[in-house]
Amino acid sequence: MKHANRLLHWVAGLLLASAILALAVAVTLHFRPLYVRDVRAYDLSQATGMSEADILRQYDALIDCNSIGGAEQLEFPDLPSSPTGLIHFAEVKVIFLAFQWWAALGTALSVLLAALLRRQRPRRWLKYAGLVSLLFPAGVGFGVALMWDRVFVWFHELFFRNDYWLFSAETDPIILLLPDGYFMHCAVLIIALFLLGGGVCLGLYVLSRRKEKRREK
Repeated sequence: MKHANRLLHWVAGLLLASAILALAVAVTLHFRPLYVRDVRAYDLSQATGMSEADILRQYDALIDCNSIGGAEQLEFPDLPSSPTGLIHFAEVKVIFLAFQWWAALGTALSVLLAALLRRQRPRRWLKYAGLVSLLFPAGVGFGVALMWDRVFVWFHELFFRNDYWLFSAETDPIILLLPDGYFMHCAVLIIALFLLGGGVCLGLYVLSRRKEKRREK
């Protein structure tokens, strides 16, 4: 019974950690101010000859297509796309939609398990979720800081079984509007949000431990 209870706490903790990760990805995907900042930081208007408003129209079309309830097929307002480029974006859409759906479903399941385990002390599932949400992104963040270019390639080799992500600006000019630094900043924001979620979980666990100790006195 004791081992089964510990396993249940681990399942609840891992479930919550995965929901936090999915939420971090979903928030980053829709955090438009980050892209606006990078448009100006990298002076994309000067580099591409497009106005900031036109650049943001292409970006909005891309994000809309990758959002739940958004456009079924990607079509940029002012830029052409190659067949392989559209295939890659379709594969990316599957990944982003999976994260968004899991953000909703994982959060709901975590709330349900939290309700089932609410009478159990200490709330170890919060500790487990916090540890995973701190240690995993810390490791990834270390890699991003030291060798971002290699991590970026590894990510694509892991999630894609083709080289369609190697865009040519001649056939897919959208790549000129998506500088490498923007993807790195997205990775940093995801890691930061993941760490924040882990910190909140550990903080709640510490509070529950303190309450439990006060009850025991």
